[in-house]
Amino acid sequence: MPLLGVCRGMQIINYFFNGNIVRINNHVAINHKIFLELNGKYLNKIVNSFHNWGLFSQDLSGNLKVFAKGEDESVEGLYHPKFKIKGIMWHPERITNTFRKFDINLLQNFFLTQSI
Repeated sequence: MPLLGVCRGMQIINYFFNGNIVRINNHVAINHKIFLELNGKYLNKIVNSFHNWGLFSQDLSGNLKVFAKGEDESVEGLYHPKFKIKGIMWHPERITNTFRKFDINLLQNFFLTQSI
């Protein structure tokens, strides 16, 4: 069964796999740029942020991989290379009008395909 962790959920996934979380600055009620690598494509996106805790590469579990980072090098997206587990630090559900196409595609690809 696929597992998606959003914000605190991503932090818990990392912690479950013996990673760490740390205090993080300038991530409460802001929009910021992230850099992603998805399916061999490199993208820049603007996402929202509502957290005081997060992680950097040195805090990442050795069992997990990064697919998105913020401009401050914070980990914004991670996944497990063997199990269908993914985490994101932004909140697709907090967009005021409607879900963004990028978020819809990310969720559909994760939940409706066999790929990790």
